[in-house]
Amino acid sequence: MQQGTVKADEEGPEHGKEYKVHAADVQRLETYLNDAIHPVEFKPSKVEDIILEEAKSYFIGQKSAEAVAKLIQNRVTLFLNEY
Repeated sequence: MQQGTVKADEEGPEHGKEYKVHAADVQRLETYLNDAIHPVEFKPSKVEDIILEEAKSYFIGQKSAEAVAKLIQNRVTLFLNEY
């Protein structure tokens, strides 16, 4: 609101396009968020699950970063090929 505009991400489909921010839009968004009654449950993707699972062995010192990276790459590749 203070700047009066918001800029889209340069990498996204809007390529950094700027949009004007209006008080009415912000109020409508705040009302929408404040009136929400159903929480959104975050569920990591299968790829994130693989990364989190395999990274544990690196962080507890069982495997090197290179070994873990290879395991992650192999498992993700296998998953994507099956998908």
